Amino acid sequence: MIIRAEDRKQILTPNARGGDGTLDKRDCVLENMPENAKMFAEIKLEPGCSLGTHTHTGEYEVFFFHEGRGHAQRQRHRAQNAPRRLRHLL
Repeated sequence: MIIRAEDRKQILTPNARGGDGTLDKRDCVLENMPENAKMFAEIKLEPGCSLGTHTHTGEYEVFFFHEGRGHAQRQRHRAQNAPRRLRHLL
């Protein structure tokens, strides 16, 4: 399946889940996704922006950082991320 950038819907969410700034999301809807997969998308955050703290039950998140630096926190563990690194959070 080919997903073209121009075919993806852009969704701008200010203060996503209580975070700072605006989350820029472009969905990549895939056919036959597992039931526990709620989203597959490209997400952009400008410097200083964040996604608020939230939980997942029966699902997980996978991030690939294309550029820039950031961090993810799982319970009390905070992980630094750098470009071209994959981060899997349970």
